[in-house]
Amino acid sequence: MEELKDWSFYRDVHAEFVATLLFLHVLIATVIVYKRQTSPCDGVGPLGGIIFVLVYCTAGISGGPINPAVMMGLFVATKVPLVRAVAYMVAQCLRVILV
Repeated sequence: MEELKDWSFYRDVHAEFVATLLFLHVLIATVIVYKRQTSPCDGVGPLGGIIFVLVYCTAGISGGPINPAVMMGLFVATKVPLVRAVAYMVAQCLRVILV
């Protein structure tokens, strides 16, 4: 419970919230571009690389698990404390619900 008093905890939860927002928008844009392809050789362009950049940018803040299932796996593997895992999963799921 000491983590709840640290501002970096809230910064990390906010980073997960924003990263999930950007991840969903990039994912939707990638699907739209893929569906509009006219030939099999057309790629999704730079959108596929944006997801990598997004995870890389949040890795230093919160570890980069933009997926609640990944966060649950990290918790089960005892890599993340319970309070942090629940807060991350709530932020990620809340962002998905609000989109």
